[in-house]
Amino acid sequence: MATPAPASRPAPAVRPATAGDCPGAAAMVRRAFALQVAPGLPPEGEATFRAIADARALEERLATGSRAWVAVAEDGRVVGYAEREGTHLYLLFVHPEHQRRGIARRLLAAAVAGIPGATVTVHATAYALPAYTRLGFRVTGPAFTRGGLTATPMALHP
Repeated sequence: MATPAPASRPAPAVRPATAGDCPGAAAMVRRAFALQVAPGLPPEGEATFRAIADARALEERLATGSRAWVAVAEDGRVVGYAEREGTHLYLLFVHPEHQRRGIARRLLAAAVAGIPGATVTVHATAYALPAYTRLGFRVTGPAFTRGGLTATPMALHP
């Protein structure tokens, strides 16, 4: 588990993501994935995720209707990223050094603010299941594997 950042650091600002945020967001997401999710995955799963988290892929999804938010540290680094397509939370990552500080909760709040009353879904990896459970999500079905990535469907009800 990541060591929490010192409490003396100011909380990162959460704001809508722009295309200019995509390179930093992609690098942060890939780093967190490599450290926390990728160990034990088959090569196919790692390749699938690298394609999903590529900066160009993030930009393309933003340009075609996905909504995304970033948490930006005082020094300008992206330390958190959330993306949703409709009511499905597509990605939610926080840099390992900034975890357990409420950033994921703030990113999730920003992501669901535009869809009041809707049930939000996510496909959670085994690593992320406890975090999503703490955020209020509940398992809605059995785990499945697609592209070498195993995920459990979950939902957050209003």
